Amino acid sequence: MIARLRSATQAMRAALTSDRDYAGALASGYAQMGVNAVVQLGMVPLYLATIGREGFGVLMILLALATYIAVGALWLTGGITRELGEKAAAKDDAGFAIVWAGGKWASVTFAGTVGGLGVAILALVPGLLDSQVTAIANFWPAIALFVVNLVIAWSLAVDRVGLNVSRRQTTSNLLAILSQLVFVAAAVPLLLFTDLGLVAVTGALALGNLVAELLARWIWRRHGYRLRWFAEMGAAWRRVAGMLSRRGGGFTLFGILQLTLQADLLIIGFVGGPLLAADFALIWKIAEVLGVALGRIPDALQPRLIHHDVRGEQQALAGAMTRIDRTMLLLAGTIGLVYAVAGHWLVTLWVGSGNVPDSQWGYVLAGGALFWIAMAKLPTAAAFVMVRLRPLVAIMAAELAGKLILIAALVGPLGFVAPLVAINIVHICGVAWAYRWLLRRMAANTGGPATPRSPSDQRALN
Repeated sequence: MIARLRSATQAMRAALTSDRDYAGALASGYAQMGVNAVVQLGMVPLYLATIGREGFGVLMILLALATYIAVGALWLTGGITRELGEKAAAKDDAGFAIVWAGGKWASVTFAGTVGGLGVAILALVPGLLDSQVTAIANFWPAIALFVVNLVIAWSLAVDRVGLNVSRRQTTSNLLAILSQLVFVAAAVPLLLFTDLGLVAVTGALALGNLVAELLARWIWRRHGYRLRWFAEMGAAWRRVAGMLSRRGGGFTLFGILQLTLQADLLIIGFVGGPLLAADFALIWKIAEVLGVALGRIPDALQPRLIHHDVRGEQQALAGAMTRIDRTMLLLAGTIGLVYAVAGHWLVTLWVGSGNVPDSQWGYVLAGGALFWIAMAKLPTAAAFVMVRLRPLVAIMAAELAGKLILIAALVGPLGFVAPLVAINIVHICGVAWAYRWLLRRMAANTGGPATPRSPSDQRALN
C-alpha cells in the first residue's frame, strides 16, 4: 500500500513538472477554479439575503440550464476543438482563422436560437412555470439578459478553445478569471443597493463575459492572428458543415448523453420546485466545485493529447495518460473521503446552520459520487479530443439508463439525494469498470511506434 502511494505521488509530481506549458496551464486553471469557487460559494449568502431562497432556487436552475445548453452543443464544440487543434499543431494560421470564424458564427447562432426558443416557449405556453416563479421581481427581464449572456458566453468559448489548443491555456484561464471578477464587481453593489434582483445577477454575468470577449480580440491581434468574423464566410461555413458531417454524429450523441447526465439539478428543480433544487444545490455545490477542480487535471492535458495524436507520438501519449490516471486516483479518493466526512461541517461554515440540509448520509453519498465522477473524467476527456467516441457513447448510454431508472424510483422516498444514490449505484455496478476498460484500451492502442495514422487506421479506432 505504501509503495503504491509513493508511486502515485511520484507520478503526480512528474505530471506537473514534465512540461512547462502544462504546469502553467494547471496552475492558472486552479487559480481560475479558486476564483470561481470563491465567487460561487461566497455569493450564495448574498443571494439568500437579497433575492430570497426561492429566487436563489430559480437562479440555480438558470445556471444549470446554461450548463445544460452548453453540454448539448458538444456536437459543435467538440468538432471545433479538434479542428482548431489540428490547425494549431500544423501551424496552419489561415486554416485556423477559417475554423475560428465558422465556429464563432455556429456557436452564436446556436446559443441565440436555443435561448430565444426557450424564452418564447415559456412566454407563450401557460402553465409551464409556477405563478410564484414568474411573480419574482424582474423575472422576464432577467430571463432576457440570461439569453444575451448565453450568446456572449458562447462567442467567448470559441476564443478560449482556440487559445487552449494553441498552447495558450494560461491566457484562456486568465480571461475566465477576469470575467468572474467583473461579474462580482458589478453584481455585489447592484444586489446591495438596488431592487433589480435577478436582473442584477444575469446582467453582471453578461457584462463579465463581454469584457473578456473584447480582451480576447486584443490578445489575438497581439499574437499576430488575423481573425475576422466576416472573412472568407463561404469557406468558414463549408468548414463547419464538413466538420459536422465527419464528426457531428458522434459528438451529437456524446452531447445528448452528457447533457442528461449533468442535469440533476434541473430534474430536481422541475420535479420538486425551487426549494428542493436549493437543498440539492447546497448539499452538492461544494462537491461539484471540487469535482470541477479535479477535472482541470485531464482538461489541461487535452491540447497535448491532440498534438501527440495528430503527430502520431503514441508512446508519449500513453505515458501521459498513465501518469494523469494515477494522479486522479490519488486525489479523487482523498478528496471524496474528506467531503464524505466533513461535508456537513463545510456547508454549515458556508451558509450557516439554519440553511444546511440535515442529511449526514447525503454528504457521504456526495463524497462517493464525487469520487466516481472524478475517475470518469480522464477517459471521457481523452476519448472526446481523440475522437474515440463509439465505446465512450456506449458506456455513457448505459450509465444514463441506469441513473434515470434509479432516480425515477427513488426521488419520491429520498427526495433531493436520489441523484447521489443513483450515481453511486450505477458506478459500483459496472460503469466505473467500463471507464477503466476504455482508458486501458486507449493506452494500448496508442502504445506502438510513433508513426502517423492513416485515414483508414483513424476510422478503425473511431
